[in-house]
Amino acid sequence: FCFAPLLEQILGPVGFLLFIGAELAAHALTLVIHRNSPNYAAVGASGAIFGLFGALAILYKRVKANMSGILAILGINLVLGFVVQGISWGSHLGGLVVGILLTWLWIGIGSRFQGKREHARLTADIGVALLLFAAMVGLLLI
Repeated sequence: FCFAPLLEQILGPVGFLLFIGAELAAHALTLVIHRNSPNYAAVGASGAIFGLFGALAILYKRVKANMSGILAILGINLVLGFVVQGISWGSHLGGLVVGILLTWLWIGIGSRFQGKREHARLTADIGVALLLFAAMVGLLLI
């Protein structure tokens, strides 16, 4: 979690929403994938951590930083999810996708308000939060 404080500093309160959203999406995707397995259970926060990895990858790309380290960590952990029994690949994939999408959306909305009033930025943050909530409700209803 050494990168979580950095993400919190960059993303502000949206970082926490991203963490929660990635976890909810990860669990929702896991439920959808294993809906025909009545005895399947999954626990943990790895989906949320993958969401943070996805956010970090988007931020690295935005500032054109060297992404080899983050891509190596992501690649290894994604492969482990598929080859090691007992690790939920659906949770990892769901968290990663939502982390990437929410960060990309937040950056896109935020860049339109750059240099404008603070309430415009707050409006963008609230918009992302509402989209996140709608997406999570939609995923949970599947």
